[in-house]
Amino acid sequence: VFTGAISVAAGATLDGSGAVTGAVSVANGGTLSPGASGSIGSLRIQGNLSLASGAVLAADIGGTADTAYDRVVVTG
Repeated sequence: VFTGAISVAAGATLDGSGAVTGAVSVANGGTLSPGASGSIGSLRIQGNLSLASGAVLAADIGGTADTAYDRVVVTG
């Protein structure tokens, strides 16, 4: 669990599984990638999520089962 606000700048990536307690904002040219590249995972954001125009959500999708795709769970 990471506590605090996160700002993802252009050219940067926030990836991984786990939880963030705080707001997450992704700038134009920044990337949000739940799980790890090529690996299914879930990123929980216990705060607000803001994706600017031009921000990228990079998600792995391998089917329709809950365990076959990345998830971003926002509870803010």
